[in-house]
Amino acid sequence: MKRILVFFILYSITLHPQLSVSEKLIVLQNDAIVNGNFKIAVQVEAGNLPGSKTLASATIDVQIDTAKLSYINAANWGLSASDGYSRTANLVNSKIRIGILGTLVNGNGDGTPGGIDIVSPFATWVELNFKIKDISGTTALSIDPFTNAVAIFNNAHNNPSTGGISNILNLSIKNIGDQPLPVELSSFSGKIKNSNVILSWITQTEVDNYGFDIERKNNTKDGSWEKIGFVRGNGNSNSVKNYSFIDKYPMGGSKFEYRLAQIDNDKTTKISNTLEITIAPAEYELFQNYPNPFNPSTTIRYSVPVESKIQIKIYNTLGQEIKTLVDNISNPGNYEYILNGSTLASGVYLYTFSGQSINNPSTFKFVKKMILLK
Repeated sequence: MKRILVFFILYSITLHPQLSVSEKLIVLQNDAIVNGNFKIAVQVEAGNLPGSKTLASATIDVQIDTAKLSYINAANWGLSASDGYSRTANLVNSKIRIGILGTLVNGNGDGTPGGIDIVSPFATWVELNFKIKDISGTTALSIDPFTNAVAIFNNAHNNPSTGGISNILNLSIKNIGDQPLPVELSSFSGKIKNSNVILSWITQTEVDNYGFDIERKNNTKDGSWEKIGFVRGNGNSNSVKNYSFIDKYPMGGSKFEYRLAQIDNDKTTKISNTLEITIAPAEYELFQNYPNPFNPSTTIRYSVPVESKIQIKIYNTLGQEIKTLVDNISNPGNYEYILNGSTLASGVYLYTFSGQSINNPSTFKFVKKMILLK
């Protein structure tokens, strides 16, 4: 049998089982890291309130897992002293007890302060702020139905002030289910092997983990992040999981940054710390174009170990220069040039990679053959 909490002990009280109000909790913020922020809103909506809707009093106990969350404070109240209410939100054992008392509603005897009406749709009465203490597993938050109580004044805005209130017995509650305090990433590292970057990371626990987008930023270009791959997660896990991804022969310079975008099943995304990798080729090198033969496009890759003045040119088999593809000062790194041969005739061509170091007078030159078949 549900207990009825009576706040205005000097008022006359009427019980109206047909009157109804809905309450719910919603998550506003979940940083999903230890010492991160976790915020919820307590929202209320009028159901069947045919007469007065002016709030007289309320007690709402929000049950939390104190092993997971540490209560900070209540903020952004939807009702205030200027409306005629006193408000408290205190931690009592494992509950945040929200107390609202409209002792000053119509305190002036002329309908002011006028209080607030319980309205539709849902309106936020208060926001509760927490710090996350433990991200393993999940945490659920709920309103205790046995101590929950809402009452309205029998007269709108308590005017005239007859001291009459009605306790609402039909309270509909929507709680917050298990909230993932999700993937615990314990390490993220990278190494270089044969000009490839091998990324590795480990999770200690996973909750609702859809997977990881792998993102890369080239520090020698425009500095924007780009997605270069995806690795599927393990969903829910209480054991250590190992992941890896190979970025094959990254192009465009020698300094790259990598990060993980961890994605939950509801598409919520959290970004990892950033990892910087430096790739310094050991020597000048020109690679065979691919595909070869080609029509109409092919890719030419080359490596520059130190800052250098370089050129890449195309010649026909008679030694006549056809086109200069690259002519610049290049920083150390691995690079590629995509050749569009749509304006060239079918045949055999030679392409050269030449130049010299900015700080060294010695020169270099490489020559390779490619075939355009149309």
